[in-house]
Amino acid sequence: MAALEPGARELERRALPAQVFLVACAGYSAFGLGQTLLGVTLDPLFELLSLVQVGAAGLFAWWFTQAVRCAQALGVPVGAAPVTAAASWFVPGLNLLLPFVYARRLAGPDSGALLLGWWLSWGAGLASGVFVVACQFVFQWADRRAVWDPSQQASDERLLERLEPLFLTAFIANALLVISAAMLARLAVGAVTRRLAPRRAVSSVWEA
Repeated sequence: MAALEPGARELERRALPAQVFLVACAGYSAFGLGQTLLGVTLDPLFELLSLVQVGAAGLFAWWFTQAVRCAQALGVPVGAAPVTAAASWFVPGLNLLLPFVYARRLAGPDSGALLLGWWLSWGAGLASGVFVVACQFVFQWADRRAVWDPSQQASDERLLERLEPLFLTAFIANALLVISAAMLARLAVGAVTRRLAPRRAVSSVWEA
């Protein structure tokens, strides 16, 4: 059997660490959710584990760049240069559509359901995450205003009482959506890698 082309070998080499970090990213979200539901605070550890998300994003972009290179070498029309396609994940607004278009072209027609589920989780996770951050901003603003304008404290407390259940619901939903998106992204990495480097799967442990 002929050896893989260098580009395909590099794609496989990048796929496994990207998948490992995506699973770790799901674990990070599960850890944060558990902290909230159990009322346990482990902030130093939680902040340390937040680096997992940065690592997952970086390794995924690293793998995605090589996937586009391999696709172009095989004549698959991706529609963007490798670095441009990877960067589209990090551009607000554009990251709601362009990466899905590129990933759909990389994965081919057989992975449509997988990519759609991943993308719906990703988009809903972004939306719920924005709401969570907005709620946290309101909570901080109310705390500061209680110091310099105590006359508004009663009305602020009523607002926060109405907002807190929405915040908790959005936080739980965001954690579950991030877990779902990370695990589906792991499967998508495997599917794309097997399509573009078809001689062997990345690893039997990580097969979909």
